[in-house]
Amino acid sequence: MTANFLTAVRTPFIALSTIVLAACATPSAQDSVDIRGSRTPWPAPALGDLSPVEREGWRIYRHDQAAWKATDTLLHDGPGPEGVIGYITDEDGDESVIVRFLTRCKDRPCSLLDVRVQGDDALIANDLGPLTERQIASWRARQLAVESGYRQCSPNYNSVVFETEYRGEPAWRVYLLAASTQPDVLILAGHHRFLVDRDGRTMIENEALSNGCLSMRIEQEIAAPVVTHVLHDTPIETHVFTSLDFRLPVYVATRTGDFKIEGARIEKLRDRVPDEN
Repeated sequence: MTANFLTAVRTPFIALSTIVLAACATPSAQDSVDIRGSRTPWPAPALGDLSPVEREGWRIYRHDQAAWKATDTLLHDGPGPEGVIGYITDEDGDESVIVRFLTRCKDRPCSLLDVRVQGDDALIANDLGPLTERQIASWRARQLAVESGYRQCSPNYNSVVFETEYRGEPAWRVYLLAASTQPDVLILAGHHRFLVDRDGRTMIENEALSNGCLSMRIEQEIAAPVVTHVLHDTPIETHVFTSLDFRLPVYVATRTGDFKIEGARIEKLRDRVPDEN
């Protein structure tokens, strides 16, 4: 994945329990290959058939894909425009995501340029108008999460911001997603989820989605990674995002059972009895 404009300080990786369903040698950094790019993307799901967790994982993936495609478009012919301080994403119906790259205008952010992403197409569009108050609130919510002092598992984090509700009122859901610039390194843990009020000024919830950091280098021969998740009884939206993003099945073991995630779909494989280790 292309690194974006949100960066953080590197911290050591903390090993979690994990296995790989294949035996192979670990390649050196010099031997990195684009495992993600060599695999076929999962097909787009029928949204009406998805559970709320599956739908949220697909939504994260859709916005994250749009952000890196837009960034690649901006950097295709050179270093890109000067003054970029970050981006926000905004859905335009079921087909398109608008990625708005922002710059600083006196004491507030303003739109520098827009990239409309639809499927594999990313087109620069400069006629979408100034930032709305809603979009400024989205940016404030993002910045509040970025500046929250969250545990950092990677030097690079990507952000996704959605509209949601909290106690019947509009609010913002912010995800900070640990990202790797190495195409054969999969990050399985280290993501964070936040809930921010409608104005983007007050943090309501701040949740680390894992107990520690976890990354692994993979090869073509690896069938799927397996991860133990102890914070929730079932897989969460970032597990769905990981399967979609890296185009691999992901197996998740929780207190209640074992699960298989293929793209946007979660399948329970077996229940776990209460006294089972």
